[in-house]
Amino acid sequence: MADWFRKAGEIWGKADRALGGWLPGGGTASPLTRSAQQFGKFVNTVPQADLKAPAQPFTRIPGATPASPVWDIKTRTLTPEAKEVLRQLNQSADVTWDINKTNPVAQIGSQIGAYHKDMTAHANPLKNQIYIPLANLNTLETLIHEAGHLDRDRRSSSRPFTEGILGQTIDTPVSFLREATGGEMSPFKGHLAPFRMAGGLLTALSDAKEEDYAEKFTMDATKGMLGEETSGQGGVRDEPSVYARRLYDKGQASFRQGVSDITPFPIKLLLGQ
Repeated sequence: MADWFRKAGEIWGKADRALGGWLPGGGTASPLTRSAQQFGKFVNTVPQADLKAPAQPFTRIPGATPASPVWDIKTRTLTPEAKEVLRQLNQSADVTWDINKTNPVAQIGSQIGAYHKDMTAHANPLKNQIYIPLANLNTLETLIHEAGHLDRDRRSSSRPFTEGILGQTIDTPVSFLREATGGEMSPFKGHLAPFRMAGGLLTALSDAKEEDYAEKFTMDATKGMLGEETSGQGGVRDEPSVYARRLYDKGQASFRQGVSDITPFPIKLLLGQ
């Protein structure tokens, strides 16, 4: 009898494989199961950018370091070293220190205190523009990082113009509104939850990947031009950067909070939350 069951199981398993895994208990994952497994692996993996080698090797800039300034404070013009960095990166970006010349989102964010204009640098692919403040972040390392967001030559695929910003653009104001109206007790948290979830996923999977690209771009360029492999938040060249990991964790936390905000209380009790 045991031998009969064994043979029957073998036949059932072969039939399951032949049908692509749709038979229950056949031991072969169905396309639906495989898709779910692949999606789970994708969502639970910190994204990592893939860079091509530069077309021309970088040349060491004499006397320049990652901390060397971008701006000549007296004249408010680019230093010779900053111009050389842009030349070697094959960049013709409009580099500005004036927040009023940047995009409306950055201007509004500065005005409402979402970030301080002297503490945040950014790049705008739509305007081919880089904003570097005159005080903090006035470094060649920062310039290279932001130039990485505008770079197209070393990308393995084209960059959607929203990649790197859309997730945080959605999640940051929604998170601020939730906390400003009571946090866990906010009467709006259920309405805001879908935006937290969408913004969180985009931050974790899209924004994190773009920042990883810029960090790896920075490591390569600082090593070649400035004699020191470095990036804004650190990391190892062949692994997801610290910046990417931080955004990934932040996005995952926002997504989980959004799910929690729309989960009925009795279900939370059953799940032990």
